Amino acid sequence: MECQNRSDKYIWSPHDAYFYKGLSELIVDIDRLIYLSLEKIRKDFVFINLNTDSLTEFINRDNEWLSAVKGKQVVLIAARKSEALANYWYYNSNIRGVVYAGLSRDIRKEL
Repeated sequence: MECQNRSDKYIWSPHDAYFYKGLSELIVDIDRLIYLSLEKIRKDFVFINLNTDSLTEFINRDNEWLSAVKGKQVVLIAARKSEALANYWYYNSNIRGVVYAGLSRDIRKEL
């Protein structure tokens, strides 16, 4: 995992095109809502898609992404089936927060 300040490096995994596009658009909206500059969000935060499709890669490469995001605020976006694991990492590490991506929730409010 490469985490740099470029726009395609603060969302992991950038290989999930739908997640990347959707979250990129939400972050632009959030820029207007929380008064953090988009550059600050890109520099200080990393958003990680934690779902069953990416879970194996996420677990196998946990040391890699943890060292790559050191000093950044990590936010997990958790699918329903991975909520328990997201909560575990939240309570046992320096994860900044978990957003639960349920169908009935407005993710803009959660972020």
